[in-house]
Amino acid sequence: MSAAYRAHSTAAADVSGQFGFLAGLLSQGRPAHARPDIEIRPDMRGTTSMRPWQLRTSMRRGEIAARKALPSIQRLLAARLV
Repeated sequence: MSAAYRAHSTAAADVSGQFGFLAGLLSQGRPAHARPDIEIRPDMRGTTSMRPWQLRTSMRRGEIAARKALPSIQRLLAARLV
């Protein structure tokens, strides 16, 4: 039995407490991740994976965001090749 499990209260917890407990178990022993040099975050407002007919819209928004980030990506690659 893991220490995290033994340390967890045996009292009934609400769902958010259970998720927090599980998240803590999953993250134990994982190294901290460095922030990415560039994040591409398309505007996905108004779309959802539950509406497959919006797939083309989602893909187009992702492409637009990637094209906007392209100059930054090229500068980063150029700096690393020097």
